[in-house]
Amino acid sequence: MRLKAITKLRSDYSLEYLVPVGVVAVMLVVAKITGDSAVVFPEAGALAFITLSLRPKAIVNRAYLVVLLGTFDAGLGTLLDRAVLSPYLAEPLALAIVLAELYLFESPLVPLISITMLPIVFRIGSPLYILSVFVVSGALTLISYVRERKSVGPAEGSKSLNDSAGDGKEVSKLLIFGAFFVVAMLWISISNAYLPLFFMAPPVIVSGLDWLMGRKINSRFLLRRAGLVVFSAAVGEIAYRYLGHVTGSTLAFVTVLIVLRLLKDPHPPLLAFSILPQVVHPTDPVLYVVGIFSGVAVLYLLGALALYSFEFLKRFKAKQVCLDRSIEHMEEAE
Repeated sequence: MRLKAITKLRSDYSLEYLVPVGVVAVMLVVAKITGDSAVVFPEAGALAFITLSLRPKAIVNRAYLVVLLGTFDAGLGTLLDRAVLSPYLAEPLALAIVLAELYLFESPLVPLISITMLPIVFRIGSPLYILSVFVVSGALTLISYVRERKSVGPAEGSKSLNDSAGDGKEVSKLLIFGAFFVVAMLWISISNAYLPLFFMAPPVIVSGLDWLMGRKINSRFLLRRAGLVVFSAAVGEIAYRYLGHVTGSTLAFVTVLIVLRLLKDPHPPLLAFSILPQVVHPTDPVLYVVGIFSGVAVLYLLGALALYSFEFLKRFKAKQVCLDRSIEHMEEAE
């Protein structure tokens, strides 16, 4: 019995730690060998972490969504890039489609936003990008399916990606998506017009939505999460710049994964930030980190403000309807 428990523990740790690291390392090696950075998509490690570590029930029960939606969205993003549409049209369209997917399929795969928008923001129109997403998401789907068939531990609901409540009060997911879309479009428009592209890097958008869907929307958690984002972005940039593209980014990913697990903060975009420099190729490290921080800070603050404003208006309207009905009843009684 004890030997079985040890074997199961080792198996779990291998899947939760070694597979995400292996996925990222292999992806980076292939990119180096082919000389094509289109192979790299920062959300690869985040998808592996969600699928194999967080294991939300929506994914455990429907693992095929990882490869199905992942490949579709990679193709959608590449198609919109090749269509040479204005970013003011292509990016809102991409975000709206993915939000609709997440809502209709009740999927916790928020990184799909990044998978769709990455080719549009950074002009990645290569079919290799679609192939890379398909191979990685397909492998994760297969591993997840085999794991559950062998019953390697019960499914653990995600604490961040699958919950949409704040301070113990249920908040409509549709309301969250609506508030986030408005804020994200505002920030994307400002970034397109006046700022470097990495200010609106897709993992920044993912981080903003995950923040709104989490249970803790307060100043203390905001500071902690923003600090972790800065840490992840800085580690990723420094490692990429001084330790080499493959070794550096892999070590950055491992470092962030360990910190994420130690602090028990299930925020997958942190993993994406650790290898984002592979796509951005920042020339100014300080401006890059400031840009990432600015993006998440704006989306966190304005997102929370928009969400609470929408919720207030919704409750105010409901109270107004109740008041009108009460007045009608009083008039009828008279």
